[in-house]
Amino acid sequence: MSASTMTIREVIEKVTPGKALADAATQALAQERLEAGDHTSPWFVRALVAVSAWIASIMFLVFVYGARVISSSMGSIVLGAMLIAFAVFLRRAQKNNLFLAQLALALSLAGQALLIVGIGEKMHTAGAALAAIGMSMALIVLYPDKTHRFLSTLIAINAAVIFVYDQHIPYGLQVLVVGLAGAAGHVWHYESSLAAGRMAPVLRPVAYGLIAGMFLLLIPSGLPPDLRMHIRISQTWFPATIALAILLLLLEYRLLSFHKALREMRLSLVVFGGTLVLAMASLKAPGIIAALFVLVIGFHRGNRIITGIAFAFLAIFLSAYYYNLDITLLNKSYTLLAVGTTLLAIRPLLFSAFQNSDKEAAHE
Repeated sequence: MSASTMTIREVIEKVTPGKALADAATQALAQERLEAGDHTSPWFVRALVAVSAWIASIMFLVFVYGARVISSSMGSIVLGAMLIAFAVFLRRAQKNNLFLAQLALALSLAGQALLIVGIGEKMHTAGAALAAIGMSMALIVLYPDKTHRFLSTLIAINAAVIFVYDQHIPYGLQVLVVGLAGAAGHVWHYESSLAAGRMAPVLRPVAYGLIAGMFLLLIPSGLPPDLRMHIRISQTWFPATIALAILLLLLEYRLLSFHKALREMRLSLVVFGGTLVLAMASLKAPGIIAALFVLVIGFHRGNRIITGIAFAFLAIFLSAYYYNLDITLLNKSYTLLAVGTTLLAIRPLLFSAFQNSDKEAAHE
């Protein structure tokens, strides 16, 4: 037996039943590698090159403004569009050159800023927000870079927030939060089937952007009431909590059905009952339910990044919830004691339910 290193194609041909599948898998791997870029330099070298690219683009913008190249909103629009077009061309032409890739990313973001500012000066705020959303969605498809697609998703979400506030849409921010949660849950739940389509390179950056955007929009719900009132943030968040709890219950139902665990009455009662009780206790803190929603998705997909993000924001929103409780420190201590006791009491019940499920699965 030869001791030479096998190629990826040779491994795929051995584990797949036919040549067609091997060719498809090899092509998908090649596309993924091309999409990510084949950078063999050490990470600190890539970091320094990235910083130099950003410095170069900033100096270019300083020169543009210093030389008064832009004297009107139309000039800002034209220059922004030119920078975006050049950045897309540069990124598509030089996919494996780290410096040019980072330069293209910086130029694209600078061009978007110029374009949005120019449109905002020519039109009203809502028009500029809609233009930013359309531009971001187009660049998600046209610009072949994961970081850029993630940032474009966040730009589109922020533009939607600006549009909602400009139009004074009732509960608009909460509608956006619930919509992002539903979209993220759908994309991650059907990740395997969606990744097999033509939009596979776009899927993950956008999916991560949906989760990050949802958590960013929920941060105001954890601010102190006085601060929220000062910056004119909605004080009523229970509609978002209820909607997120419904999404969480639906996700739990689908996962229990998928694992054929719905007939386990004790487990179903703990899962659904616990979710309802937690939703009632955190009506003013939708971030807690949202973090649990993402946490369930992360565990279901076996994605450590999503799970880590969910744990981090769960800790943040729980701390904010505890801090914002309008009770004395003594009562807060009693609350912590009660929650801890309840969790310790539930643990044996959960352990017993999961152990019985494992035994029945092994028996079948």
